[in-house]
Amino acid sequence: MSEQLLQKILSEMMSMKDDVKSIKHELQTVKDDVLSIKNELQTVKSDVLSVKAELQSVKSEMNSRFDTVEAKLAVNEREIADVKRKLGFIEEQAASTSELQSPLTELQKQIQEHDADIKLIKRVLAS
Repeated sequence: MSEQLLQKILSEMMSMKDDVKSIKHELQTVKDDVLSIKNELQTVKSDVLSVKAELQSVKSEMNSRFDTVEAKLAVNEREIADVKRKLGFIEEQAASTSELQSPLTELQKQIQEHDADIKLIKRVLAS
């Protein structure tokens, strides 16, 4: 009976040994999976850092472009103000010219009348 008991214990021990091997194998698989996940997580972190760097680059570029647009807008605003000022001056000159036009037209009319009178006087004196 003791031999049977020893045989049974031995059988149980072998079964336990196989179970331990199986557990060790599964544990190694879990460790490999964890390592794979860590590597993938590291890749994701690297990708996130890359995206952050690209976003920072885009942000810097956009800020630079906005600065350029704002500078050009300021120049355009100054040029528009200058054009408006010149237009106002031209309008004033046009108004002055219009005011002078009427007396000049009257003067031209008088000169033409005087020319006609002079021609008439010359004809009278010549005859």
